[in-house]
Amino acid sequence: MHKTASKGTAIKELQRIFNFTFEESMSFGDFLNDVEMLKETYFSYAMDNAHPEIKQLARFHAPSNNEQGVMTVIKTQVLN
Repeated sequence: MHKTASKGTAIKELQRIFNFTFEESMSFGDFLNDVEMLKETYFSYAMDNAHPEIKQLARFHAPSNNEQGVMTVIKTQVLN
């Protein structure tokens, strides 16, 4: 893996390519490999079963992976 590769750099590249902003971005994380990604999105969600550091970092919280937390949040955001 390239030394600068991360989920965060991937999000930044997608934002550039598809011309959407930090404020228009959403991510979901549960473990420490998600730190960079969560920092690159305004709508950063920690899963209920996430590592404690991820829960502190994220702006929002989602139900656990076992409860389809990602889909629950996306459906709520799309329908509102």
